Formats: sequence, C-alpha cells, structure tokens
Amino acid sequence: MMLQLIDNKKNLFFYFFIFLFLSTIKLNSSYLGNLFSLRISDISVAGLSEEKNRIIKEKLNIFQNRNILFLEEDEFKIILGQFNIIDSFEIKKIYPNKINLEIKKTNFIGSTYYKNSKYIIGQNKKLIPFDNLKHNELELPFVFTSGNYERFVHLKKIIDETNFDFHKIESFYYFQIGRWDLKTKSGQIIKLPVKNIKEAINRAHIMINDKKIDKFNLLDMRMQKYIITSNE
Repeated sequence: MMLQLIDNKKNLFFYFFIFLFLSTIKLNSSYLGNLFSLRISDISVAGLSEEKNRIIKEKLNIFQNRNILFLEEDEFKIILGQFNIIDSFEIKKIYPNKINLEIKKTNFIGSTYYKNSKYIIGQNKKLIPFDNLKHNELELPFVFTSGNYERFVHLKKIIDETNFDFHKIESFYYFQIGRWDLKTKSGQIIKLPVKNIKEAINRAHIMINDKKIDKFNLLDMRMQKYIITSNE
C-alpha cells in the first residue's frame, strides 16, 4: 500500500513537471512572436519637399525589419546629419511597427559662394546647395566672407534684436579684423564697429529714417561718439 502511494506521488510530480515545461514553451513562443511583430515595416517622413522626403526615406530604409524597441535616436542623427537643410527632427514610434519622422527645415538667412559654388546659409550655421529651391527662398542678402558663417548667423541674431529691418539689407561684407559692412537695397553702406554692434545698428536705423538729415550713401558707425556720413 505504501509503495503504491509513493508511485502516485512520483506520477503527480512527473505530470506537474511536464505541465510547467509545456507552459514555458508556450510563453516563450508568445514572447518571440511579440518581438517579431515589433519589427519596423513602415517609415514616414514629413516636413521637407516631396523629393527631399523621398530621398531621406530611402536612406532610412536600412531600419526596415529592425526591432522598434531597440532603435536609438543617435542612429537617425548619423543619417540625417548628412542633410544640412535640417534644423531639427522628432521621432515618433507608433507601436507595433511604424516610425513617423517629422523634420523642421532650417531658416534660410543668406547666400554665399564657397569653392566656386553658390550656397544658402542656414540659421543652423550650415551651407545648403543652391539647387531645387523655390525662387522666393533665393531672394536673400549675399554674404561676402571666407567661411565665417557662424559670425554671420550671430550678426543676424543681433539685427533681429534691433529696429532695423533685416530684409532691407542687400549684402554683407566681412573683414578679418572682426567687423562688418552692410549695404542696403537703397544703396547705403553702413560700416559697423567690432564691438557695440547692436547700439550702432539702432543709431544707424534712427539716422536712415530721420527725414531732417540729408540723404547719404555711406554711414560710418565705427566710432562710438561720432558718426561720419558721405554723399559721395
């Protein structure tokens, strides 16, 4: 009788072990199935022109079939960093298998020549090739400089903080000593100092708009206490 009881206990233990084993296999199969369903199958790109969105999407196709959980933002940065027209981007993961990429284009603030080719200067301090851009985006002031694009972006920021209308400027000339000349669309040249630029621009704005002052072609703001004008 005792021997039969022991055998029954062995049988119960055996069946319990088989049950746990089969349950584990089922759980693992379900887990693997869920992981497989998280493989990326759709990537959408928006924010730029239709052509640019298409080109970027083709570049991002390397992420197809990657697990959406393990895809890092830095991997997108490596690819999107190749496109100077991009200011910033936002990635949205739509589970289980879709990526939405929303791109913000940089503002175009000037144009210039670099290595005999014409480029747009972006607010992001990068050069954008002068191709496939709309005509109204090309009506920008021309910047004569030898690579000091960060200085130009900084100058643009200063001008925006003054009463001077940036859109009335036709061109910028940079000098190696660290200062700028501006030429307005009405033909006036404004010589800016190395320091106190904001103050100088505000004073120039007042003079240009003062109807009591005779029209002039040149306005020299390099001396803080004096302003030199010329009608020549």
